[in-house]
Amino acid sequence: MHIVNLQSICTLFAAMAGFNVHGSGPLITCDAGTFNVGEHASITCNFRVLITTTERPINMARYPSDARRGAIGTDVLLCRWSTEKKKYDCFIEMANYTFDDNLTDHLTVRIPSVSFEQAGLYMCFFVPSEGTDPHPCELRVQAKPARINTENTNTDKPEESQAVLPIVLPCVIVVLVGVCIAGLVLLMRRRRANSRVHRREAREMEDPMIPSEDHMHKIKALLGGFELQNSELQELMQVLDQEMSKGLNNETNIQADIKMFPTFVNLSPNVSGSEDMLVMDLNDKRLKVSLVTLQGQNASLNESKCYTIQEGVRRETVKQLFDFVADSTHDFVKFHRVPTKTLRLVLNIAFPCKHESIDKGYLVKWTKEVEFGEVDGTHLHILLQEALDRKRQTKK
Repeated sequence: MHIVNLQSICTLFAAMAGFNVHGSGPLITCDAGTFNVGEHASITCNFRVLITTTERPINMARYPSDARRGAIGTDVLLCRWSTEKKKYDCFIEMANYTFDDNLTDHLTVRIPSVSFEQAGLYMCFFVPSEGTDPHPCELRVQAKPARINTENTNTDKPEESQAVLPIVLPCVIVVLVGVCIAGLVLLMRRRRANSRVHRREAREMEDPMIPSEDHMHKIKALLGGFELQNSELQELMQVLDQEMSKGLNNETNIQADIKMFPTFVNLSPNVSGSEDMLVMDLNDKRLKVSLVTLQGQNASLNESKCYTIQEGVRRETVKQLFDFVADSTHDFVKFHRVPTKTLRLVLNIAFPCKHESIDKGYLVKWTKEVEFGEVDGTHLHILLQEALDRKRQTKK
């Protein structure tokens, strides 16, 4: 875990704010509609600008129909501009949605078979969304209307209904007789099966299978090898303690069977008043960003969001990985409107690191069958700071 006091984070995210759009009318409008369950549905977001000229990330999110202003929605589609491909790369975040991979001045998400769970408010917005004033639209889902048979409703022909009665009545009688016969057959079979069970249980009671003394002796001898005495447990504890002590010692760390790395985190935080911090948890598949408030020695979780590391990023270098971390942190701060002030940043990385102090450490090696390039011993807090500086420069 690394804590970096980012003195320039205020100016960083202020410089990365969205652009203002001049002119009348909303920048983004949304069209949905009312559909029957199981029908093909679509949601279209129209932009008053050509999307490819903005090169800004685009999100589509779904909100409940009764959501209040400021509510947090669920991501349906995420689109990020690829500088190399000169196009948007879009990813569906929820199941049962598809999209048209042709973004110009509109974005269309389709639902092959709509359900009640997919009803609600939908909204497209640039990231960050300040100055864009997106307008939501509501997707309404209703049950299929019942079909009403209007044929043969004329009551002026009683002779036709009377002619049907002699045909229907014998059929009903035949069906009832068949049901009765099937019920009798099933009842007889069940009684016969119950009788066999009772006879088998009686035979087992007369001649129960009790293991002999010789068999019991063999069973106890087999299980005895898995029993540990108190002395053996104490010896195991001593061996573990010795190996962990070797792992914590710089001179014996290489020979230790249990590798240990000191984290320099030995006290819980104790702040006066209230203080916010960003906590980032990075592993081989995703980055989780959380906003935590410290109050004395107590901590409370306010907001959190997970960002999936795409396959393309996993094949890049460490620099690309930390650029992804900087982009995700910027998106989180802007989306949740985190106050732009100096924040503490806590980075928890799920790979073995060599620590030199509370805020300095470098990666030892990659694990979990991933490879983000060569490990050159560069400190992680330097990689993170450089990525944040690059992000700030691109938004100036």
